[in-house]
Amino acid sequence: MQPKFNEDRCYLTEDDIVNNMKNVFGYHFPYFGKMLYLMLSGGLDKAKISMSTFIKELLVFKREDVHYVYNIFAFRLYDIDHDGILNVMNLLHLQTNIPYSSLVG
Repeated sequence: MQPKFNEDRCYLTEDDIVNNMKNVFGYHFPYFGKMLYLMLSGGLDKAKISMSTFIKELLVFKREDVHYVYNIFAFRLYDIDHDGILNVMNLLHLQTNIPYSSLVG
């Protein structure tokens, strides 16, 4: 008899997300990994992200209106303090942490 799947044992940590950025997205970018982790965890540090949350959040890229979805996803990612507003502090944080030589810089 096979054991039942228990989602409580299947989760991602910040290190899992940051260290696997290259495997998932094709390039190593620790800052983006940290931002993705904070977005998925609702801004909580040291939280465990369930696989269902991870998949649900990234499945939005399978929708037809991808430009709209990309904009919403980017906004949520860049809204570091999760207050629903991109303010000067959010943008300065991005400017100081994203190298100009990177794919998104």
